[in-house]
Order: sequence, then structure tokens, then C-alpha cells
Amino acid sequence: MQHTEFHSGVLSEVSAYLSIKGKSMCDEERECVLSVGEMSIKAAVEFDNRCGHFIGDVTLPEHSGVTTHALVFMLVGFQHAGSKL
Repeated sequence: MQHTEFHSGVLSEVSAYLSIKGKSMCDEERECVLSVGEMSIKAAVEFDNRCGHFIGDVTLPEHSGVTTHALVFMLVGFQHAGSKL
């Protein structure tokens, strides 16, 4: 994961990694919760010098325009190394 580039939009590399990782986990390790968060953001299109392109447009398939909200999905496991619930 340390070599994964994180940009706005759907992160297909992360989905592929989770699929591979999930296959090597036992049932208890796969128990998790999907947390979803949304917030309003300032609508703007700006040039990002770090990645060398413009950011701020909607990145959802079949949608267009300038982004006004950010949506985050976070997958959180119940089991942690060295501890049990």
C-alpha cells in the first residue's frame, strides 16, 4: 500500500488490494464496518502542482461539473493485532 498513489475519485487499486488481502484472512479478521461520511466543500477547480493536473471536478462515473461535496468510505476491522473484542 505504501506505493499506492491516492488521488480523488474511485481508488480501484485499493479495491484490488482489499480483495487480495481478504482472501488470506479468516472469518473473524474479515468482520468489519463500513463507515460513510460526507461534507460540503468549497466548489473550485485548481491546479495541483504535486500531481501535475487540475482537481475539483466530479469524479463519479456518469456525473460532471465542479465538486461541491466530498464522500469518504472507510472500512474498519473489529479485530486488531494482539487484542480481542
